[in-house]
Amino acid sequence: MKFRSICLLSLLTAAVMTAASLACAAEKPAIQVRKEASGLVMRNGDETVHVSVCGPNVLHVVAGPGDPKGASPHTPWLIKQCEPGLFDVTEDGEEAVLSTADVKLAVNLHNGLLAFRNAHGDPLLAEMWRRPRVYTPDTVNGEKVLHVKNRFVIGAAEGFYGLGQHQSGAFNYRGNVVELAQANTDVALPLLVSTNGYGLLWNTASHSWFDDRFPSEMTLSAEAADAIDYYFIYGPEMDQIVHTYREMTGHAPLFGKWAYGFVQSKDRYRSAKELLDVAAEYRQKHVPTDLIVQDWFWWKTQGDPVYTDEYLMPYPDVADAIRKLHDQHVHTIISVWAVLDRNSETYKKMEAAGLTIPGTDDYDATNPKARDAYWNLLVSKMYAQGWDGFWLDSAEPECCGGFSDGTLDTVKLSIGNGARYTNIFPLMHSGNVYDHWRATTDRRRIFILTRSAFAGQQRNSTTIWSGDVTGTFSTFRKQIPAGLNFELSGIPYWTTDIAGYGWPLERDTRDPRYQELYTRSGWSRYRPACAPCRR
Repeated sequence: MKFRSICLLSLLTAAVMTAASLACAAEKPAIQVRKEASGLVMRNGDETVHVSVCGPNVLHVVAGPGDPKGASPHTPWLIKQCEPGLFDVTEDGEEAVLSTADVKLAVNLHNGLLAFRNAHGDPLLAEMWRRPRVYTPDTVNGEKVLHVKNRFVIGAAEGFYGLGQHQSGAFNYRGNVVELAQANTDVALPLLVSTNGYGLLWNTASHSWFDDRFPSEMTLSAEAADAIDYYFIYGPEMDQIVHTYREMTGHAPLFGKWAYGFVQSKDRYRSAKELLDVAAEYRQKHVPTDLIVQDWFWWKTQGDPVYTDEYLMPYPDVADAIRKLHDQHVHTIISVWAVLDRNSETYKKMEAAGLTIPGTDDYDATNPKARDAYWNLLVSKMYAQGWDGFWLDSAEPECCGGFSDGTLDTVKLSIGNGARYTNIFPLMHSGNVYDHWRATTDRRRIFILTRSAFAGQQRNSTTIWSGDVTGTFSTFRKQIPAGLNFELSGIPYWTTDIAGYGWPLERDTRDPRYQELYTRSGWSRYRPACAPCRR
């Protein structure tokens, strides 16, 4: 009788456990993994994860509710699509593994976690077991989007670099939080490189964050997207990671030899004659100057290709002045802004045609018609005079009273919701000038100096300087890791102002401490005691 009671109890327990298992299964359907021509697809309830093979060392991951195609509809920073090549998918009941010649991606069949390994199976990067992928619905600028997060477990000694140019002074971002939103002195580039031998291209222009506050966890997030979207790039050398990134987004052309030489600049030369006089003094003193820069306020009205009377007097023929500089083997570039004075003829024409960004003084560099108009009305006029290059200052863009911290978050752009594309402007702006210049002639190498950048901008023949930094040793010290990380983000050309820009800390050039700072620094422009004059 006792034996029978135990049997009945066992049967009852088994029935309860079976019912619980069925209920659990009903709540969370089994993870399904399927091989496709491009890679594999994992379905985990309402979530879908696409993993596409883009070559032996690149995997593209897109994850989100439903069946997402990517973080955003357009990715103009990419110029190369996935080319799968050879790969295989195996499954053993515990995990499904996608393998190429260089990397493996394992999908845990119990919890859906992703883990990246090298060809030998050594771990590179794995998702955090605690809420690895998070999708939070929101409505931004009238459009339904997701705030997305992806959490990863990281190695105890792993270091992180890249992500553009930032002013915290950190070289290794371990233990830091980095905001990716364009601003004067702060450049958002979404390429992260790791000492573990991989890189992550966070495939969105949305306002994003890198978060490594915790010792074993790293999080990437975006504020307006349709999905988690990133490219995993295996090196293992950092040079190979950067090379692969450039294969995907474009290689950097060489400048003319003169652009690699000594650059003379200040804020500002008030006449074309000043340019000639300064160049002549350098030649007289046998100082090998290669490039002289014309900074802002040469214009009568910002946005129009018309010089002030002050600039023209006493040397009214600017084109002839440029020819005279060339006769001395001195090249010259001029500052041209995306910000337009609302009284300028250029702004009036573009605004009437709907080619400006609503609520700002900037043209819409994502609009093909606006790109043509900006070139035709402004830049081409300067190009025809013989200037050797253009300084695209304030390319974040700066707008709205001088602010430039993610300023496109709340606007509408031709390409789409500004919240999706808040970081894209410098790429499109520099690309506009590059493309039109290249269409005009193939006989002159392109040189563009600018204050901001985004993924792929190296293909636009740009060099970036670190913005309006202050004249202190503390600031100068921070420019070194800022520049190194910028170049590890895939763009080779970077510089910074000798001894800072001045404002808001004006320095007496006769001060020995300032002279020491000046001597130890790089490229220069001196700002006069006129802090408010930018507006």
